[in-house]
Amino acid sequence: MAIARVSDANIGWAVATGVSGSFDATGADYIIAYAQRNDTTVQTCSYAGAGMTLIGSTTGNRPIDVFFKLAPASGSNTIASSAATSTYRSLQVVAYSGVNQSLTYSGGSPTDAFTVTAGSSGTSKTTTITPLSSNSWIIGTYLNDNGGTETGSGTAVKIAQYGNAGSNDAVLDTNGTVATSSQNFGCSSTSSGNQCLFCCTISPAGGASFTPTPMLHMLQMAGGIV
Repeated sequence: MAIARVSDANIGWAVATGVSGSFDATGADYIIAYAQRNDTTVQTCSYAGAGMTLIGSTTGNRPIDVFFKLAPASGSNTIASSAATSTYRSLQVVAYSGVNQSLTYSGGSPTDAFTVTAGSSGTSKTTTITPLSSNSWIIGTYLNDNGGTETGSGTAVKIAQYGNAGSNDAVLDTNGTVATSSQNFGCSSTSSGNQCLFCCTISPAGGASFTPTPMLHMLQMAGGIV
């Protein structure tokens, strides 16, 4: 089953202990949330009252905590980030279908990879990531706290750019499958500011597709396999 992007939304920003709003995950089997903050405490995130799993966090002046959830509740439900202290926060979410429902980024045998970057000042960030499965997509986000127009680079295509209290948050993906080799993934801005970048892969449901070579096909026919 091929992966497809279903929807995306900017939940908004606030100077508060968290950001929350409604998001409709109908048709999706995977959602990813990008929760920005302006302090050193990693947040939590939930959808429809159920906790989301932290993939990782960037570093720098405006870190991003990234969460995912498989098989999210259908329909319009509340998505919320939360922490103990009040500070600047923003939240975006993107939904996909056709994603591997055994996907994991941790443990001894992760199905998928992720990369976080250290925060820095400038106009662009680029990293590399290698998908672990055929027919995977790369997805991610880029933040620049000084505004500007943002553009994906390498394999990254900008889905949307959201302005949140002077900061611009771009959500990115490859808009299609990529090879299982090292891929460049990045974003640039027309303004210089504090910036960070995150990306991860999502592998497809049902595993990678397989097309036998002509010789293998002949052997399968001879053996009565096909």
